[in-house]
Amino acid sequence: MMYDLTTFLFWILLSLVIGGVVGWSTWSNAKRPDWLRSWLLPATLAFAIGALMAMLSVLPGRAGLWLEVALLMVGAYVLGCLAGGQLKEYAGLGDTSAMSPGGPGNSVAFAGATAAARPWADSPSPAAQAAASIEADRLAAEAAAKAEADRLAAEAAAKAEADRLAAEAAAKAEADRLAAEAAAKAEADRLAAEAAAKAEADRLAAEAAAKAENDRLAAEAAAKAEADRLAAEAAAKAEADRLAAEAAAKAEADRLAAEAAAKAEADRLAAEAAAKAEADRLAAEAAAKAEAERLAAEAVAKAEAEAARLAAEATAKAEAERLAAEAAANAEADRLAAEVAAVVAEPASESTAAEDGRPPALPAPDGAADNLKLIKGIGPKNEAILNDIGVHHFSQIADWSPAHAGWVGHHMAFPGRIEREHWIAQAKLLAAGVDTVHSTAVKSGALTIDDQADTPLSEHEANDLMAQLPTLMPAVENEEAHAGSRPLGLASPRGGQADDLKLIKGIGKQNEARLHGLGIWHFAQIAAWSPEHAKWVGSYLAFAGRIEREQWISQAKELASGGSTEFARRVEAGLVKSSLDDGSHGQDNVEVVQPRD
Repeated sequence: MMYDLTTFLFWILLSLVIGGVVGWSTWSNAKRPDWLRSWLLPATLAFAIGALMAMLSVLPGRAGLWLEVALLMVGAYVLGCLAGGQLKEYAGLGDTSAMSPGGPGNSVAFAGATAAARPWADSPSPAAQAAASIEADRLAAEAAAKAEADRLAAEAAAKAEADRLAAEAAAKAEADRLAAEAAAKAEADRLAAEAAAKAEADRLAAEAAAKAENDRLAAEAAAKAEADRLAAEAAAKAEADRLAAEAAAKAEADRLAAEAAAKAEADRLAAEAAAKAEADRLAAEAAAKAEAERLAAEAVAKAEAEAARLAAEATAKAEAERLAAEAAANAEADRLAAEVAAVVAEPASESTAAEDGRPPALPAPDGAADNLKLIKGIGPKNEAILNDIGVHHFSQIADWSPAHAGWVGHHMAFPGRIEREHWIAQAKLLAAGVDTVHSTAVKSGALTIDDQADTPLSEHEANDLMAQLPTLMPAVENEEAHAGSRPLGLASPRGGQADDLKLIKGIGKQNEARLHGLGIWHFAQIAAWSPEHAKWVGSYLAFAGRIEREQWISQAKELASGGSTEFARRVEAGLVKSSLDDGSHGQDNVEVVQPRD
């Protein structure tokens, strides 16, 4: 409302002034019809309805604004009319010709008019009314002529006044029309200016919004470009780091390869030196033998010269003795060759092996021969020598005694090498299905086995090899009380990660813990069990024959080779409740069976 008063104050004041002028011009004391029967009632009702709509904000926006302004202007106009009329009445300039006692009428007419103007006055008595009526008739008769004359004069004057008022009204109406047109034009201009200003503001706002959107898109594009740049830089840095790491790894590999090559070259040179020394020794022996043969030849020549001096019969006798000696020598050579062939072709007997320390031999591999080159220190040449003496499997080397190792070392012309290079310890692990660092490298192809693999290890290399071998599980109480032989066990799983033995049908959480207590952590260990091993484990776990009946070894072989079984697939799918992984199949899940009384 205050906004309307301050914004449209001029028009409200103009309505007030116009209302005052209209009220001054049209004010009269003449009796008016009942206001309920005139235009005042619908106007008042319309004003009240408009005021109620404005108070309730029925019309939103600009329509509500115009309604409030119209109500204010109408109210100002009505107040102006009342103020103008009251001002005219106060000045005594109102129309009193019909009501004043000094007017063209008489006192009776004035009284009648006054009475008519005051319908609420007390009615006179009947006698007074009759007297007044007689008096009025008389006075009316006397004044009839005068009244007629006055009427005619009044009509002429009224006509002239009416013409003047009509002219004035026409002029005023024309002035009001012009003023209204001017006001409407001014209002239209103001509205047009406001519309233009609003349109300009909308345009500027739209331009600002578009500029802001463009700035936002530009900022987003810049941010994206920056992010892409940073991502590209990060990718380039990662690639550079990768290349640097690869270069460093290649340099390290080259260094290690150079060191290995240098070491191999040194070993080769050492081997060549050893071979040369051996060749020199053999050459010296051959020279000594040749010298002996030369001296013998000289002695023979001297003897022949001496014999030439003898008689013919002595010469014939000497020739006969020489031929007999040659025949005896040939016979002795044939006997020695036969003995050597018998030793190579036939396995040594129990008594012979015990006497000379030679390990038990197999005339042929028991099934597929093991790759003995997985033992560090055994290359193609040493493997061939071992095969020639009937050694084809890791289990044979694992069972060697110190006497056996000494015999084989002398046979290979490297005494003490087998003990120093820990062939027996390596063979025990490989026979139990446990890979060493060397065997893993050979199987993966990271290490190529050639003639250099037969070169003896240095003391430092032998110590490093021993440090790399896994720690074995200690003996359990009453271990000898069980039939069969206990399989080799590891103190901890290789790489710190045990296989899930529950994938083997027949091994649950409890049996897995008991196998861990024996050092059995991997499928390959169970796959390497012999019947004696299965017998011992079955006795130790108090269910003899179960391992063979449930085929643990064949299942373990399949799983160790990277394959799977129907039961293992069901376990991995969570369909076997007793084998569900509860997180306990790691190194901490260990249970040692209490010894039986």
